[in-house]
Amino acid sequence: MRNWLLFEHIQMRNEIEILHSRGEMLKQELSAKVSESQHIESKHELFKAAVKMAFDDQHPIEFHVEELKKQLETDIQNHEQLESHRNASVNPLEVRKGEVEGLLQAQKPQMQLTLKKVKQVDLETETVILEIKRREEERIKLSSKLEIRPKTASRKSYIERISEITKNSRKQDADIGRILNDTRDLQIESNSIQARLHRTYVVVEEAMLRSLLRSVIPYNLVHMQARHLVLVKPTEKHLITAGM
Repeated sequence: MRNWLLFEHIQMRNEIEILHSRGEMLKQELSAKVSESQHIESKHELFKAAVKMAFDDQHPIEFHVEELKKQLETDIQNHEQLESHRNASVNPLEVRKGEVEGLLQAQKPQMQLTLKKVKQVDLETETVILEIKRREEERIKLSSKLEIRPKTASRKSYIERISEITKNSRKQDADIGRILNDTRDLQIESNSIQARLHRTYVVVEEAMLRSLLRSVIPYNLVHMQARHLVLVKPTEKHLITAGM
């Protein structure tokens, strides 16, 4: 579980950067496709007009020039409409980007504090582990020396030394338990932060979707719905008055 919290925060930050990059790529691809479509459509219309002009013996050149002017004006209007729709789709993305960046800035101090605590706990854990290894190696060496000494030799000093090492090892075990508890608390705090971030992203996504849907609803449908509400409201008022 060591460095798990740090890994989770880094992974979450990388995912946000990937989503942001993907959104920028989609915007660029959309603009490129719109421009390419307009260019191809204009070339096709000009080609059709040129062919029609070449085989039309019933109308003068001025007539075809006027037709080309009308077609050009229509193309300009279509281009303006496409540009308007593109802005209606891109602007909500920019708003969402700003909201996400603002959210990250608001959460940044708390995340940095959590990461600092995680690093501190990792450092303490590493120090305790090294100390335990050192004492274990020392205990093994003393035990080996004790085994190879003559039976008549005094073992009191070695026994006292081993007892001291055992006592210190128990203290180290208690320190490890405390560090594990601190790590568990930090993990719970990190999970809470991630849950809040997830809920915020869901709210932003829903707001984006509603804004995008509203931007593409035709005006006449909205107008029809408004007229329907105007016609229905007097009837509802009459029913309420009759019920009273």
